[in-house]
Amino acid sequence: MNDFEISPMPVLSGKMKYAKDILDEIKAKADTIVINAAEEAEKLGNAKVMNIILLGTIVKAMGLEDIDWNQLINDNVKAAFIEINQKALAVGRDLIK
Repeated sequence: MNDFEISPMPVLSGKMKYAKDILDEIKAKADTIVINAAEEAEKLGNAKVMNIILLGTIVKAMGLEDIDWNQLINDNVKAAFIEINQKALAVGRDLIK
């Protein structure tokens, strides 16, 4: 198992930490944009939308903006969570220049 095959779960649970130079290692191997989606989700007041923020970054980075993502959210998310998910998607898109 190489360094990139290590499960992130111990890090997310606080049991382990990434190596201090992990970002440098990743950047040396791939074009990289670092996003603190957890922090951005907290700014929105809901840590659970972190994945939608990351989806927004992917949508923008991959040029998938011609898809009606807000409609997809409307069609697949409980009504109480539609607005926060649409805001999170927009935040993610805005993080990519």
